[in-house]
Amino acid sequence: MPTAGSLPALGPKWKALKQKISGAAPTDPRFEDSFAEQLGDLCDQSRWILRGTASDVWENDLRGRVQELVKGNEGEIHKGHIRSIPTTWHCWMMGPAKTHAHPTVVIFIEVQAILKRTMRVMLKCGVLKNNGFGLKGCPKNDLQSYTEASMALIASHVNELLQGPPMSLCGAEIQIGDPVRSVTLGGGIILNGQYHGLTVAHAFTEDVQAPQHEQYPNREMILYDSDWALVSSDDENGTDVEEQQQQEEMDEDYEEDEEDNEMSD
Repeated sequence: MPTAGSLPALGPKWKALKQKISGAAPTDPRFEDSFAEQLGDLCDQSRWILRGTASDVWENDLRGRVQELVKGNEGEIHKGHIRSIPTTWHCWMMGPAKTHAHPTVVIFIEVQAILKRTMRVMLKCGVLKNNGFGLKGCPKNDLQSYTEASMALIASHVNELLQGPPMSLCGAEIQIGDPVRSVTLGGGIILNGQYHGLTVAHAFTEDVQAPQHEQYPNREMILYDSDWALVSSDDENGTDVEEQQQQEEMDEDYEEDEEDNEMSD
């Protein structure tokens, strides 16, 4: 029988996995039937498409309740924005390993202050936590960076080519327009170097593209958790500096487009 001293040492990957698992709760037995195809990692978190119990709870109950909650708090979340900020929702089984994964809603909103307020509204309500769901946020939402992230992940996860891109645009839920309406993204195309998102009923580009001054390709994706969302910051009682700059530039682009349209008419 081998002694402790004779056992082989754990490799770096196993040590890293053991360290990540040590701070995570085991998978809830209710959701052990909720793992479908595995996708590419997102910020060192493993992801699986939902099925089973978690999928039923999300699709038949929580998705609608979350949408109503966010819509009912638009004034608090956007705080006077004259244009709506696109929001993408996903729900996956997520965690460091399959034994320590949980159904998790991930919100993609490019303006951090609005992302924080949206997460805070959902956390204070407790609708996700009470049902065993987690919540994370990512301050990145334009189609171009979203697609680039997919392409980068495909290169490192060749086996997933048969399953589709790890961060597939298809099925993403996005809120666009003013007034805001929810649509399901069916895919994307590139025309003359511009990314276009396609839904069942219509196409759109402007509301989901990042401002031209922002360069995303070399910036790693970041996932924020509930602790970040609940921490007080400059955006508590108004628009913070970063958000104000982003909004002013987006509004300037909007006004320029309006002027161009008037001239063309």
